[in-house]
Amino acid sequence: MTLSKKYEEIMDHIKVTPEMGKYILEQMEPVDFTKPGLKSALPVRKITRFAALAASLTVVLTGIFFLRNPAVNSPISESPTVIASGNGIVEVASEKELAEQVGFEINGLTSLPFQVEDTIYTAYWKSLAEITYNGEGQTAVYRKGYGSDDVSGDYTSYAQETELKIGNTAVTLKGDDTGYRLATWTDGTYSYSISLSQKTDTDSWKDILEPFLP
Repeated sequence: MTLSKKYEEIMDHIKVTPEMGKYILEQMEPVDFTKPGLKSALPVRKITRFAALAASLTVVLTGIFFLRNPAVNSPISESPTVIASGNGIVEVASEKELAEQVGFEINGLTSLPFQVEDTIYTAYWKSLAEITYNGEGQTAVYRKGYGSDDVSGDYTSYAQETELKIGNTAVTLKGDDTGYRLATWTDGTYSYSISLSQKTDTDSWKDILEPFLP
């Protein structure tokens, strides 16, 4: 996707004059959005983070335009949003609100290998629930969605996989000989995944999963 195309999609939600648009695009042109960074196991979050970055740049540059052009009256009729209404991605404040968005019960994780300091609840297209737990420099991402397909969004080719039996549930762990980073499973109606920012051993995964799975 070209920079111009990205710009057009963002600007659909911000009303600007042609003069403003030309200025903003010229300022954004040197920015390299393709620089490689840390690999993410969650492509959906990558898209959201890019949208947030691009939108933020646009808003900042729009402000600079007005500062440099005080004679121009502001054409913005409402505050811009990072996630546009209608694209199906909604961030809410609680598990209850998340369940209302996706239409199925949500029970978050209660046992993690770090102290949770911040929690983010996101619904994707009313079919996928995501809870992101942050704390002590670590992150855990829990997902639940309709169907039996993998909902993790992680397409990494892991060196090692193993099956962990928790009650009646067979959980697939993926990682390498230093530990496992991803857990996926299904009950036939819903699919689930947990992704950790730091790999951990099977005993620690049991501690995470046993209070959560029947």
